[in-house]
Parts: sequence; structure tokens; C-alpha cells
Amino acid sequence: MKNKNDGRKNCTETATFIIGVIGSVLGIALMYQLSLFFSDRLIKALVFEEKIKSFQFYIKKYSTGIIGLFYILRFFSGVFRY
Repeated sequence: MKNKNDGRKNCTETATFIIGVIGSVLGIALMYQLSLFFSDRLIKALVFEEKIKSFQFYIKKYSTGIIGLFYILRFFSGVFRY
């Protein structure tokens, strides 16, 4: 026998939208931080000191734009499915 309260009626459309947006933003921020961490370690392992400074400069300068770009790409990948 099906349970009448299967969970779909517990959240409104607005709440699920907000939860989805928050999840997407947190996922993008986490992936950004992980890529920053691992790429920095990779560059240090390859011993490119001048490239490290250049890399950190561009990351600090364009960090908000990069996160915005990731969010836009994530949004369009969900909208335009095959």
C-alpha cells in the first residue's frame, strides 16, 4: 500500500528551487576551492615559481567572474539537455 505522505508535498516549488540554487552554488564553490588547492599543489610540484605568482594573481582578480561563469554553465547544461 502506498504511503499518502511520500515526501513530495512537504516542500513547495519555491523551497525546492531555493534548495537547488543553494546546492548548485555550494557545489560550484567547493569545486572551485578543490581545483584551486590541487592546481596550486601541482604547480608547486612542477617548480614553476613565477607561474605560481601569476596564477594566484589571476585567481584573486577574477574569482567572482569564474564562479559566475561556472554557475551560468551549470544552469545552461541543465536547461539545454539533448
